[in-house]
Amino acid sequence: MKKVYLFLVITAITLAACKSGGKKSMKGDETVDATDFISFFDEMALPLTLSDSVFLKKPGDSTLIESAVYNQFIPDSIFKTFGKNKLKFHAIGKFRNQEEETYLIFRAVATGKQQVYVAAFNKENKFSAAMPAISMAGKAGTEKISVDKKFTFTHTTYSKAPDGSSGTVNEVYAYNTAGFFMMILTDGVPAGTDLPIIDPNDTLTRKSRYAGNYAKDKRNLLSIRDGVTTQQLRFFIHIETKQDRFCDGEIKGEAIMIGPDSASYTGNGDPCILGFKFKANSIRITETNCGNHRGLECSFDGTFSRQKVASKPKERKPVVKKTK
Repeated sequence: MKKVYLFLVITAITLAACKSGGKKSMKGDETVDATDFISFFDEMALPLTLSDSVFLKKPGDSTLIESAVYNQFIPDSIFKTFGKNKLKFHAIGKFRNQEEETYLIFRAVATGKQQVYVAAFNKENKFSAAMPAISMAGKAGTEKISVDKKFTFTHTTYSKAPDGSSGTVNEVYAYNTAGFFMMILTDGVPAGTDLPIIDPNDTLTRKSRYAGNYAKDKRNLLSIRDGVTTQQLRFFIHIETKQDRFCDGEIKGEAIMIGPDSASYTGNGDPCILGFKFKANSIRITETNCGNHRGLECSFDGTFSRQKVASKPKERKPVVKKTK
């Protein structure tokens, strides 16, 4: 009978251990070390992606780590943005770089504010560095973090401007041997950002009487440059509008003079036709069938005024002091 009772006790203990996955409690009712702390986080496979939709789900009690436990292994200095708000921490998962560092992903929760962090622990299971991965700053669907099999972290932010234009910004980070996360690449622009307009004809000669830079405003530009012959003119047009929806367009080519104050562009195999009417300080553009060079909400039609050529500053001659 005693053997049966002992067997049942051992079985119960074994089942309880299996049920808990061998993890110690992180609620402050048990003594834990760094190994216990890291073991509390479930393994995650790479590549992986976490989006800000994680904030839509209420974290469960099974992932809770009390502050008293958490602060033993991760310094509270990384949570300065939360101010004096009381924080709760929830484990999300972990992944390892073979026998080197281990990465923990966790969620910090305070009233009205949340943040997902990534923390790196070295091979001795000591905290090394941490960085914010996803915030709850915007609407759901505007932010995510991706990690590839080379342990490269890409933070992506999506944005939309009132004019309907959209933007994407990618910031790429890597954990380095010095023991911190370093940004190694960034690309993209937020919505509503005006990108520089690059004129492919800018460096060409402008000896023709009509050659120069023309504009409606700073985002609607026309440049005219000399052609191969006096009857030809190279041009580049960039247009933008943000009235109802964002719309832009560009076209470059070579127009042929068809009169003393007019020129025409007809692309080879392109249905687009542009008419140029020159005045003393402006050019009137009319278009036909040029929709493949622009959006539906804008047009190349319009008058572009000549811009003044910026004068170069005069070089000062060095002052030579006369010696007596």
